[in-house]
Amino acid sequence: MVGLLVLAFLLFRRGKPETTWAMWTLVALAPFINRMPRSYEIGTSGPSHYVYFASVGTSVLLACILLRVKEVVELRWGNVIGCAICYGLVIAIILSSFSAFDKLQAFSNYSSGNFHIEKRDLTTGIGQLYKAQNIANSEYVLPQDDVFIALCHASILRGENIDMLLQRGTVRFPQNSKLHALYGAIESTRKDSLSKIRGLAAIEAARLDFLASGNQSIFSVQMATTYKCLAEAFNMIEKSEQSLEASRLSLQYDDDHRTHFNIGVSYMLSGETHKAIEAFEESVRLSPLLGEALVNLGVLYSKIGRHQDAIERLSRAADAMEENSRIYFQLGFSHSRIGENKVAVDAFNKAIDIDPDFADAHYIKESIHLKNENFTKAIKSFGEVIRLNAGNVDAYLGMGAAYIGSGNGQAAISTYERVIRLQPKSRNAHYHLFVENKRIGNEKAAQGHLDLLERLDPALAAHAKNQFE
Repeated sequence: MVGLLVLAFLLFRRGKPETTWAMWTLVALAPFINRMPRSYEIGTSGPSHYVYFASVGTSVLLACILLRVKEVVELRWGNVIGCAICYGLVIAIILSSFSAFDKLQAFSNYSSGNFHIEKRDLTTGIGQLYKAQNIANSEYVLPQDDVFIALCHASILRGENIDMLLQRGTVRFPQNSKLHALYGAIESTRKDSLSKIRGLAAIEAARLDFLASGNQSIFSVQMATTYKCLAEAFNMIEKSEQSLEASRLSLQYDDDHRTHFNIGVSYMLSGETHKAIEAFEESVRLSPLLGEALVNLGVLYSKIGRHQDAIERLSRAADAMEENSRIYFQLGFSHSRIGENKVAVDAFNKAIDIDPDFADAHYIKESIHLKNENFTKAIKSFGEVIRLNAGNVDAYLGMGAAYIGSGNGQAAISTYERVIRLQPKSRNAHYHLFVENKRIGNEKAAQGHLDLLERLDPALAAHAKNQFE
């Protein structure tokens, strides 16, 4: 800050118009450096950089005026006094602008809050919005009802009951059409008919107010945004029916990709796979790089056996999103289902590289190794799953099978005994313990497991005995 002012003074003393312009471009940064250090970190197209450019433009105009003032003063009192007077005016202008920048800080907080909410970092976003709301007299540059509506939307996304928040809003913003529209949207998604009637009446009243003021487009945007927030919140608590109702109402105002995505999630939750696929495909049609929708399509197509379609959607998701272990896990699963085991193992390895503790990726990878009779790799991979979850019975069963395949019957017995400790009625474990103990001549242990197996599964016990008759 001090360095900028010193540099500005040195440039100003030279008195040339081009250096004056350069000086003012630098000085225009001073309030931002002093008051808004995070303005350029939030990555949004909010008002911060617009304010800066407006400040530069105004500064250049003031520089031209002050240059003329300096020339007049110099004619009467000399260069030193002229520089001192004009530079004093520069400092006065900058200092007086700081009080305004306290208000403009609200813009930065508001933009930052919306950015974090869009990224679903709701706690940070709500904190920034409260900061914007609490800056004194910021309503001159930022409509406080917009901040309040954004807070309500974020609270809905967090699954909170906002009845008390709305009550405070009606006291603070009486007869506010935006608030009536928000209240109406929430009421219209409730299950009881009386609430729906109240909600629709409030929406109609708000619509007429917006129409009378020529702000119909603002009304549509707010209604669509509120319904989308409600749909997402209902999905988070698995109320798919109410979420679908909110999405249906949202489509009346805006046919966008997020609404169709919410519809797809609702159908996934209710087990309607084909309807979910239709909704996610529409979401991707409207926004081709919507990674979340592509991932869900991959999962759903794999579920109904359309593995090539799943691979195509998941590959697009991998290109559109940051490295995501879930995408590569699902890719590996789909490749394994169509017999492309080498590609599948590569995908599982990629998932494990991103998330070393991804137990499911380790498990299916080791199952492929077991199927391919690559017993050494299978044992190593099953061991990694057990390291992550010492109670994973399936991993112990798989490791036991890998030890049998590698000819290490004693290690297989130890592994299956771990299974019995975790799951005493495991038919699979008792079967293999009978077989392996019989092979090494431990008749007493073999008979004990056979007796237990006969009680658990007589047919499997008979099959086990037939192997040694």
